[in-house]
Amino acid sequence: MLFICFLVSMPFLYCVERGNILLLVFSCTAFFIAYYDDESVAKREVALVMLAVASALKIYPAIFVILLFHEKKVIPVIRVGAYTAALSLLPFIFLGGGGTLIKFIQNCSSFAGSASDKVITLNSSGVFTAIEIFSGVELYGADFILGSVLVALLLLLSFFVHEKWKRVLLITLALLNGFPVSFMYMGVFLLLPWALFVFTEKKGIDSAVYTIFFLIVLTPLPMGQADKAISYISAYGETKYIPLSYKSIVSAFAVTAISIFIVFDVLRSIIHKRMAGKGIAIL
Repeated sequence: MLFICFLVSMPFLYCVERGNILLLVFSCTAFFIAYYDDESVAKREVALVMLAVASALKIYPAIFVILLFHEKKVIPVIRVGAYTAALSLLPFIFLGGGGTLIKFIQNCSSFAGSASDKVITLNSSGVFTAIEIFSGVELYGADFILGSVLVALLLLLSFFVHEKWKRVLLITLALLNGFPVSFMYMGVFLLLPWALFVFTEKKGIDSAVYTIFFLIVLTPLPMGQADKAISYISAYGETKYIPLSYKSIVSAFAVTAISIFIVFDVLRSIIHKRMAGKGIAIL
């Protein structure tokens, strides 16, 4: 049943429709999260290699190496770095050497430069972009400030939680809020904390909030398109247009809302534990 839910989730379907290599990256990252803390030495080592493969294909999964810092495992972090460097650089020996590597870096820069500033991304930046598009008001730098604060808080607070699903969710939200072109397909990484959350004992209103969040982002709800489109200049100098979908807008608001919610949720838990440790009654 869990596998079927993966297959019909919005980000997964989006990746399949686009034929995005992120599906391979996601699979490698999922293996790492499942086995990095396993009792088997062999499985743990393969998990490190899988994270290196994911990081070599798309650099941003490397953020999950923070999970090893949670376990105070420095040597495995070094091994992941070595594996990633080897997998990233060795192919260029057979593909033209340093010249090809330089061309690759230039192509990456060209792609980044072709992206529009007015794109609904799956993070707080997407929220500010939506507000700017529909209101016509320029919110200069507000998205960068909020995004930076959220990323810093999410990563810092990940060291203060013990539930594995919540740690993975904090890091995943930091990834989404910190990545400049976090489009809908990036939401596939939310399947990782969701899978862990499903098998966690759930109680209280907080769990209901997290459940609603996962449903909003992961469920392929048909919400239609807005009567506006985003224009951008491609790497080839062509002007192209992307229609705005209400699903992407709602998902951006949901990711931002749950990022703020989990920050207050973890801070509240920390304060309650400190007060309980001092013998102060908590209502």
